[in-house]
Amino acid sequence: MAGKRFKPNQNDRARHRSAPRPEPTELQKYTDLSDGFDDFEEAAGSAAENDAFNDLLDAALENEERADLTGEIPAVSARSAVKAAEASVTRAPERPAGRTSPKPEKAKRSKKSIVFAILSLLLSLVFILVGIAALYAGNLLNSFQFITPVHPNSSGGNSGGQQTAPIVIDAPTQPGKSGPEDVQISFNDPVQIDGLYHDDAIINILLLGTDDYVGDQGRSDSMMLVSIDRRHQKLKVTSFMRDMYVDLSGGWAPNRINVAYFLGGPDCLVNTIEDNFKIDIDRYVVVTYYAFEKIVDALGGVEMELSAAEAAYINQESGETNAYAVEGLNLLTGKQARMYARTRKIGNGDFERTSRQRNIFSSIVKKMKGASIFTLTQIANEVVPEVSTNLSQEEMVGLLMNGTTYFNYEVQQARIPSDEFYYNDAVIISGYESYVLIPDTEWNSIYANDFIYGDDFPELGATLDHYGYKHAVDSGN
Repeated sequence: MAGKRFKPNQNDRARHRSAPRPEPTELQKYTDLSDGFDDFEEAAGSAAENDAFNDLLDAALENEERADLTGEIPAVSARSAVKAAEASVTRAPERPAGRTSPKPEKAKRSKKSIVFAILSLLLSLVFILVGIAALYAGNLLNSFQFITPVHPNSSGGNSGGQQTAPIVIDAPTQPGKSGPEDVQISFNDPVQIDGLYHDDAIINILLLGTDDYVGDQGRSDSMMLVSIDRRHQKLKVTSFMRDMYVDLSGGWAPNRINVAYFLGGPDCLVNTIEDNFKIDIDRYVVVTYYAFEKIVDALGGVEMELSAAEAAYINQESGETNAYAVEGLNLLTGKQARMYARTRKIGNGDFERTSRQRNIFSSIVKKMKGASIFTLTQIANEVVPEVSTNLSQEEMVGLLMNGTTYFNYEVQQARIPSDEFYYNDAVIISGYESYVLIPDTEWNSIYANDFIYGDDFPELGATLDHYGYKHAVDSGN
């Protein structure tokens, strides 16, 4: 009965005042007005509301009369009790007839349910981001020129004319180990397969830089074997000099080793190296020199120590207008680094050029260690169109995911042929006399595989020691 106001009946009030007053020791029905007020609030909005109000009024009047007899001041007067009751009735919402209990309050959400909702939201966001990253990575990898070996006329090796076995990228490690220096990777023991030295823990990737000289297209200008040694946590770089005169795979006549790429593509070159030096090459990556420039620029340049002659040649030939090279330490731009890595006109020809190329590679690895995800993404976006490889997409993803670990490996360098195992000579190629390097393939095979595999094949190092030859890591090549 919202809004209804009850007023005390004057006759009832007079009746109460004229009635005989009880003795002070006689207790009334309500010794405390709060009891009567509670009864009234429970009945508010129901048919019993009027009776409850009258009982409350009686209690208030009796309370006042008892106070008169005892001389005490009542804690709550009849007037204030009636006003409180009227205010309570005014605030009470109307309820349907027959409802005797108040509407239950809405249960509050528990902290557990709130935390669960937040976690669900976060997981949803993670799944969305992973999905976007996977889509981006898929589109990026699709931009690579993935190649299946297609040259069936190989005389040996494991790459010609057939798909090679997948590379083992992810390997189990000992529980509780962390950090590359503590990780003990479990691989099969090193073995020789078809005459090639092989270790599952070592991934050999031939990195080829193609020529772009006018009139000299299609030859491999740079040949570096990058060996990712996960057994010993080392990154080893072996250069093959382009003027080595060797037997070419696929039935071709002997020629300079870089001609193999021109005649039969990267597969022919891979098989030529395997046949002559017994090095097991798992995969190859072909990169143009324009991609090389983009990598260096995306990294913000590479540090390199230059001689006065090198600095002068770079300034003259690189085409760089925004940077000037000087003798000493320089931060080379992409154009400058490209010219530094390519020149054969300074120093000892191709010997020093291969050394410069390995130095550039080492400097890039150092920069990669501190590169941000944004920088690596930028490099991938710019370089991918300039790269072709026979790595599968799964292998590429595996190598990229472990890249930060590999970049922290110690970098070592070597060159084939070794100083001790070649001689210069003039030969007839296509009717013309040409000066070439004649390598001792047997000794260079021992030298190179000892460098790549180390104590995996101790007999190689023992042979070098027996005849008094230096190991690659000690020769300074």
